[in-house]
Amino acid sequence: MRKTITIGLMLLFMTSVFGQEKSFKYRGAIDYGFMRGVLNFNVSTGSQGGRISITEQILGHSVRTLHGVVFKNRIFFGIGAGLESYSEKENSNAFFNALPIYFNSKYYFSKKRNNFYVGMNLGHSFRIQGGGVMTKDWTGGFLVNPEIGYKFKFLQKLDMSLTLNYVHQNVSAPAQYQGNDFIQKPQFRTAHFRVGFVF
Repeated sequence: MRKTITIGLMLLFMTSVFGQEKSFKYRGAIDYGFMRGVLNFNVSTGSQGGRISITEQILGHSVRTLHGVVFKNRIFFGIGAGLESYSEKENSNAFFNALPIYFNSKYYFSKKRNNFYVGMNLGHSFRIQGGGVMTKDWTGGFLVNPEIGYKFKFLQKLDMSLTLNYVHQNVSAPAQYQGNDFIQKPQFRTAHFRVGFVF
C-alpha cells in the first residue's frame, strides 16, 4: 500500500514538473531592416609607410529570421540568421554582403502580446559574394547587436514588431605596414530600424 501511495505521489510530482515545462514554447520571427551608419578602417598611403583613416557612410538593407523558445512569454532564447548588404554603392569601400549567424536573447516587460522588450544578438557574420573595391581577402567577423523594440498583436496568431538596433560588425582584412603583414579590423557601425512578424 505504501509503495502504491509513494509511486502515486511520484507520478503526481512528475506530472506537475512536466506541466510546468509547457511554460516553454516555440517562437519564430522574420524581419526586414533598413540600416544607416559608417565604415571605419585604416589604409597605407604607400608613401613612407604613412597611414590614413577612412570613414565612409553606409546605407543598406537586412533580412533576418529568428527561431527559439520563450519562457512564460517573458524570456526568449534563440538562434538567427540573415542576409545583409552593407552598402548600395558597388564602387564603395563599404560594399559588403554578409550572412550573419547569431544567438539572441530577449526580455519582455510583460506577458501581454502588446509590450516592450530589450534584447541582444551575439554572433559572427560571414562574407558572401559581393563586388565593390574590397578585395576577396576581406572576410567577416564578430557581431554584437543590442536592441529595443515593441511587439503588438496583428492577427489572431501573428504579431508585429518594431525594433531599433545598434550593430557593431568587425571585418578581418589583411594589410601591410612598414613591410610587416598584419590583420586589421575594419568596423561597420550601423543603426537598424527593423519591421517584422512574430509567430
